[in-house]
Amino acid sequence: SLLKMSERSQPLETTPPVQVHEIILQRGSAGMGFHIRGGCDNQHLPGDPGIFVTRIKEGLAAHNDGRLKEGDKILEVDGYSLRTVTHNEAVSLFLRAGQTCKLLVES
Repeated sequence: SLLKMSERSQPLETTPPVQVHEIILQRGSAGMGFHIRGGCDNQHLPGDPGIFVTRIKEGLAAHNDGRLKEGDKILEVDGYSLRTVTHNEAVSLFLRAGQTCKLLVES
């Protein structure tokens, strides 16, 4: 039977909604300005092979832009998926990215 919202003891969703957004960063002389961890060969979170931002370097591109946060999961770099790559493959994609880098990020 259907229940009215007021009759439910808990909301249907118990986890906060995931937001996916695009961030375009201009590479500085010292790179993008963040550290990553993870990969299918070295999971940062158990059961999740994703690539995660673990540190934002103050004064560099990601910090100055302000949208990328520690804990964010990077899904794509310039259209290349990071969902099932090794850590070294992810690093290579970041190093090959041009002066302008487009990230698809889940936060």
